[in-house]
Amino acid sequence: MFSSSIKLSFYIATCVTLPILIGGYLGFVEYGILGCLGAMTLAYLPHLRLPDRIKRVSVCGFGFIFCFSVGALTSFNPFLSAISLGVITICITYIAKVNKLAPPGTFFFIVVYALASTFQFDIQEIPTRIAAVSLGVLIAIIFVFIISHLDRNNSKPAPVPDYSPATIRAIAIEATIIGFFVGASYLLALISGLDNPYWVPISCVAVLQGQSFSVVMSRQFHRVIGTFLGLSLAWGIFYVDLGVLWIVFVVFVLQFLIDYYVPRHYGLAVIFITPLTVLFADSAIESDATVFDLLVARFVDILLGSLAGLLAAWVTFRTRVPTFIMKLLETLKI
Repeated sequence: MFSSSIKLSFYIATCVTLPILIGGYLGFVEYGILGCLGAMTLAYLPHLRLPDRIKRVSVCGFGFIFCFSVGALTSFNPFLSAISLGVITICITYIAKVNKLAPPGTFFFIVVYALASTFQFDIQEIPTRIAAVSLGVLIAIIFVFIISHLDRNNSKPAPVPDYSPATIRAIAIEATIIGFFVGASYLLALISGLDNPYWVPISCVAVLQGQSFSVVMSRQFHRVIGTFLGLSLAWGIFYVDLGVLWIVFVVFVLQFLIDYYVPRHYGLAVIFITPLTVLFADSAIESDATVFDLLVARFVDILLGSLAGLLAAWVTFRTRVPTFIMKLLETLKI
């Protein structure tokens, strides 16, 4: 009756909203929202055999927990936070490309780190926050078994990673360039005193999901337009009194639409990614704020991040920098 993609989007949306229901029942909605971040690892559920599904989601879940932990622990110092984000981006990009990680790729890993770095630094609260994210990851792993039981026939062999020396070097160089620009964009946002600097690296890494300069250009346009429309949607969502059930409904609908549209049309997906990201960051949006105010407040963030991503793509795909580095590594026999 329903296509496999619609079913999978439904399963992922259900998994992501479950931590909010648990948190709301226990009286800790804010921790339930953190649990949603961990549960989003189910978005990386591949159409593979059960052992490969468990491995993929578990590894991604560990990556989410690690990114969140580092983001929370380094949030007290902007320079340390930006450097850590750059290094993590290099590592995540390298691992994702070598193992041919399908969309959403590295995007949500950077989202998790960036959101963790926005919370007020409180060393006593950090373990509890990490535990909440870890609970979400555990829920996602449980859902892997449930989905595999309900969808036994939709599986295929795992893609074979390419470990040839030339490929490894090329991926390492590309990952280093991307990590440098993502970290630099975040540092620029932090020292500029922007209200919500996490938007800048998120926008930067979002446009860098393309595999060519022309694709990156297209994604940049989609990112800007989609974010503006998404902010308008966020204004409408936050205009309503956000009770627990309302939050559950909003997260479910947004997550469903994100998972459905990400592989189909990036611009449409961004419209729904934007308000979900704002909600997870617990951003203070006043009910009397206008759409124009929201658009103006985010314009600089989106512009900086998108331009940083475009510059990184230009260096990667349109200059001889990667080739020069490759020859240098071969000369040094690295």
